[in-house]
Amino acid sequence: MAKTEIPPIAIDLDGGTDIGAAIVDADLLLIDDGAGGTMRKTAASRLKTYIGEPVWVQTGRVNNSSVGATTINLEGCFSTTYDTYMMVMRDFRPATDGSRLRLIILTSTNTLVSGSHYRTALSIDYASGTGSGGVKTERHTTSDEFHFFDSVADGEAHGGGCATLFITVDKSNTSGNTFKYHGTCSFADSDDRQNTGKMGGFYKETTNDENPTGLQFKSDNNITSIDVTMYGLVQSWVIIKYLVMLMG
Repeated sequence: MAKTEIPPIAIDLDGGTDIGAAIVDADLLLIDDGAGGTMRKTAASRLKTYIGEPVWVQTGRVNNSSVGATTINLEGCFSTTYDTYMMVMRDFRPATDGSRLRLIILTSTNTLVSGSHYRTALSIDYASGTGSGGVKTERHTTSDEFHFFDSVADGEAHGGGCATLFITVDKSNTSGNTFKYHGTCSFADSDDRQNTGKMGGFYKETTNDENPTGLQFKSDNNITSIDVTMYGLVQSWVIIKYLVMLMG
């Protein structure tokens, strides 16, 4: 049967059959090319280029409710595709009350980046149920790991520790530091006090040579549960438009 061209204005969308499935890259759409009356087809995949892909794209996740070990790795979450990442930790709960959490960079071979090049600064506000509390600060300039949580409660009722970090991994920089982060955290400690604070750190060396591709989460005692997701930031005009809108 020969194909028949139908004027687009005559197409009855309301009376058509629903696709009944998710739109995929190969699906075809009808478009007025240049608004000049010339109708052409285009693949749905081109909308990603025009509109922009999702702002945050998941690059890795570790979600384990029965770790039973002192370490667990989040591998392959850093690549040359993105320079900026967001790490969302929904849960960290140790098996032993008062345990710590540390972060260590992994390389492309999933080996630890060692050496006293890790720099960390933390400022934590804490408060007890009676309203008393204070501020504790930490500074580590020659450590072999990033300091994260200290003295986390092991009880499930406390909900474990949570945090959000923004991380930059610029692998195109071959002459200076390329791994930096800052963010916020919240957890209950072994004295049943609420801890909320801010943290930041960087790896003081040319990390392009180290080729960071992941992170190891390490505790001084066994980890009961952990849930961490890493997202890469898509650099698109959608983000720029959104920022301009925010600035008025």
